[in-house]
Order: sequence, then C-alpha cells, then structure tokens
Amino acid sequence: MVKDMHDANREYTSFGSWKIQPLGSTMHPNHCDLEHTDCFKAIIEKRSFNNELVLLPVASSEADLGMNMVSNLQHAGIQHYIIITTSVEACRVYRENNISGCVVTSYLHEKKAHGAQQAELESEILSAAKLRYLLACIRAPLNCLALETHVLLARTPYAFLKASPLASYSLLFPTNHGSCRAGVLYVQKANPGGKVETMLKAAMSAAETSIGTNHSMPP
Repeated sequence: MVKDMHDANREYTSFGSWKIQPLGSTMHPNHCDLEHTDCFKAIIEKRSFNNELVLLPVASSEADLGMNMVSNLQHAGIQHYIIITTSVEACRVYRENNISGCVVTSYLHEKKAHGAQQAELESEILSAAKLRYLLACIRAPLNCLALETHVLLARTPYAFLKASPLASYSLLFPTNHGSCRAGVLYVQKANPGGKVETMLKAAMSAAETSIGTNHSMPP
C-alpha cells in the first residue's frame, strides 16, 4: 500500500526500538559469518524492522567511514542495519565503539591479492557481496536498502521509497549511474525467481567473473 511521507516516517523509524538487538546477545559477533545460515536467521530476527533491512558494506580499513555512516543512519531514525566487512578485527573496532550489527563475510575468501591491490580486491568483493545478500533478502523475504559509505542521508529515505511513485517499483537505483553497483540500491516486494532476482543474479555473476579476471590466484 502506498503511504504518505508522514506515515512512512513513523512506520520505519527504528532508532531506539526494542526490536533491534545486538547479534552478540545470542552469538559472539566474531562468529557471525553471513555465509552461514544461522547468522542470516539471527539478522532477520534481531536486526530487521517492519520487514526492512539496511546493508552497509564497509572495507576493513575504513571503520571510521562505517561509524560515520551509522551516525548518519541513526540521525535519520534508522537502526535496522548491518555492517558487512571481511575482517573480524574490523567488527571488534565497531564493538569497542558501542556499535552493534557488524557481521563478517567469508564470501570469495579464497581470492588473494598483494600490496596495493588488496584494497581494490576487497572493494570488488564487497560490491559482489552486496548483490549476493540482496538476493538473500529477496528469498527471506525482506525489503532491503544497500548503501555505500559515500552516501549521505539528509532524512529518512522511506519517506520517498514508500510514497508514490517509488512505492510501485521493486528495484530502485540512481538513473545517472545505470548500474547495479550504484551507491544506493533498494529492493522491495520483489518476487523470488522474478525479474529483479534475475537481474541481480546476472550482475553478481558479472562481478564474480571480473574479480576472477582481474586478480590472479597465488601459486
């Protein structure tokens, strides 16, 4: 149902809600790997809100940007997020700064790079992982907003996403980017096995192929 902006503001404001809980209350954060089914189930139970979830893929060396993003989300009334990183140590940094919701992904962990290429590789893996977990949300099913750390929210995005005309679309991303690797991606009311899932699968496959082509495996 299409809502007006004021209704959307109220319905999707999760900051301070008792429904949002630290993952560590049932499992140690270091052991929450998104590639494990139990981890994703815990995320649905403890981090989603009104069938919504926000994904924040953040490089392990950019925890300061991740913390800034969390602060920005909270200012917009959003607490239903998870921070996705490739490093257990990065999750420890968030926890030490009283930020919950950090999870690790071991997706494509077999890919290796050296020196300056390591940061580039991690960025590419997180871009592919974002698509992978958007697909997981479709199957859950959850509506899911994925944001990169360079995005700044001036207000809650749900005021626009849940109002006409955007509420009628199942996949949203900036038209000036034209890519599923955009800094903002939103999936809502997408049917498992439908067109949105097919599009995201194709984008993820292309990202995986690119990673395999651009970064050779060590001997």
